[in-house]
This record gives sequence, C-alpha cells and structure tokens, in this order.
Amino acid sequence: MKTVVLLLLSLMLTAPAFAHAAPAAPARLPVEAFELENGMRFLLVQRPGAPMVAAAWSVRTGSGDERPGVTGISHLLEHLMFHGSRRIGTRSPDREGELMARQ
Repeated sequence: MKTVVLLLLSLMLTAPAFAHAAPAAPARLPVEAFELENGMRFLLVQRPGAPMVAAAWSVRTGSGDERPGVTGISHLLEHLMFHGSRRIGTRSPDREGELMARQ
C-alpha cells in the first residue's frame, strides 16, 4: 500500500512537467510588398481592428556592405547619427530641442 501511495504521489508531482499545450500555429496575415524607385522595400500589414500603428526600419548597410577603399563610412555615419559632431547634435535634451525647433 505504501508503494502504491508513493507511486501515485510521484506521478501527481511529475505529470505537470510533461503536460503542456501544443504551440499555436502562427497567424497568417496578408502582407503587401512594394518598392520605391530608390530601391527601398516596404512590407505592409494592415490590421483594421487593431487600434495602433507600429513601424520598424531596417537598412541593409554596414561594414559588411562597404566596397574596398571606402571602408569606415558606415561607422562614421553611425557616430554622426547617434553622437553628432561639434556643429551638429548635442547630448543635452534641452539643447537638442532648441536645435530641432530651428529646423
């Protein structure tokens, strides 16, 4: 009797570890693809019932895409975009707001 109780108890304790729901199938959303004259491609998914807008931007450029003799341009652009220069950009949000207001 003691063995049966221990067996049932161990089954009750370990069963939840093996019981899980099957993964849901990925949603099939209609995707529209279009390309601008400059080669930039867009994927558009419209969801009229969703009360939100989301966007992501991915550019296929970087050090792996540079031509020999023109290396370092991607790194320079990264610094200019995120750190600015002596004449462009600041690290102060208040000062940055003033500069943006002038443009």
